Amino acid sequence: MSGIMQMVANNVNFTYPPYTWYEAFGTTAAISTTQYIGATKIYAYSSTYDVPGYQNAVIQVNDVGIVNTALRGHTMAVLTNTGSTVSTTNYDTYGDPNAVTSMANALNAVASGNRVVLVVYDASALNASARSAINSGYGSTNTNTWTSQRISHILVGVKS
Repeated sequence: MSGIMQMVANNVNFTYPPYTWYEAFGTTAAISTTQYIGATKIYAYSSTYDVPGYQNAVIQVNDVGIVNTALRGHTMAVLTNTGSTVSTTNYDTYGDPNAVTSMANALNAVASGNRVVLVVYDASALNASARSAINSGYGSTNTNTWTSQRISHILVGVKS
């Protein structure tokens, strides 16, 4: 036995490497990811109507579903540093330009150290203020913005 399993067997404390961020975009294919932030396992799935067999947007934390939605736009889950759910909120970023601003404000307001997971169902938009909130608060280096269209989006990040 070696590595982490040996450390566990010997009751040795170990630290997880620091988590940075994960971000993905899709148009004609569903996108999903499983990310580990410390001991917290996060699964996220996004899809649009343009994807054959599209499904609801999903967020699972430690294999427990916290979001399974067919509400258009972005859905944001905020988690504590231990993976407990603080909130889940849907923003119709496709149909309501004010929702993109509301989402950007919500991203900026997340407490430092909390985790954020963004998923999209059907269609979305992302403007410069939302991009700025993602990049400055969660470390993303992407520059993607888009007007209302069928684009899937996933972000998993820790608020700095």
